[in-house]
Amino acid sequence: MTIHQTEFGTVETLEFGAADAGSMMLLLHATATGPGSLVRLGKTLGDAGHLVVIPALHRYGGSRVMETGGPLERNVRIARWVLNTFRAPATGVFGQSMGGLTAVLTALAEPEAVDRLMLYEPMVLRALDPDDPADTREREWDRALVRAVADAVGTDGYETATAAFIEAWNEVSWSAIPEKTRETILGDGPGLAAEMLAVNEGMSSPAELEGLTTPTLLLGGEASPALASRILARLEASLPDCRREVFPGLGHMGPVMAPSRVAESLINFLK
Repeated sequence: MTIHQTEFGTVETLEFGAADAGSMMLLLHATATGPGSLVRLGKTLGDAGHLVVIPALHRYGGSRVMETGGPLERNVRIARWVLNTFRAPATGVFGQSMGGLTAVLTALAEPEAVDRLMLYEPMVLRALDPDDPADTREREWDRALVRAVADAVGTDGYETATAAFIEAWNEVSWSAIPEKTRETILGDGPGLAAEMLAVNEGMSSPAELEGLTTPTLLLGGEASPALASRILARLEASLPDCRREVFPGLGHMGPVMAPSRVAESLINFLK
């Protein structure tokens, strides 16, 4: 890990590949994971000839954004700093779940800096249709999980609520997660709850997506929660330049569980 002191705080990064590569890949991780979750994906992309930068988003690792703003604004601040610090002739941004939402917001803020956008089940909940009962049902399912975590912060039920959220979105039981990882996840209840709530609200308006013209690859797992596929379908219908791939047998944690399969799709999209 490399620690960078910036004008807005500290950013911790993992870097793979050659610094003078002709292309740079920014990888943005999901909630309750951290940059280490994308190491195998990053190494594969680095071996394929890309400079890969995986920052720890705000509150993860050593990254701390001291400027005011909510969790998403601080994550975007880190992503924009990476884009402007590790410049390359061609730049792609990949994001998983919360990282996917951060990638979308970053591409909207820095359209000239992002040549390709790659999203694995991004939590762009505002892409859903509020008049569609199925969309509403799935969004309320996620909102209930998030609200349970937020309401339980500081109580004996916090671990139970957090475990329910993790198990709903991940292909692993809470008890199967290493104890040290569970302790890390539980160690900052207010911060994690605030991040979950921010992601659940997402963008201020679906109209913001109208400005997203970056060529986009939408990725998802066949075994993921229904909400993930509904978001991808809405994005596919609304974005002007995109294509969608679904991985048989994978779930929401596809980039972590099967990085080589995901990397192959990313590399082909970048050609």
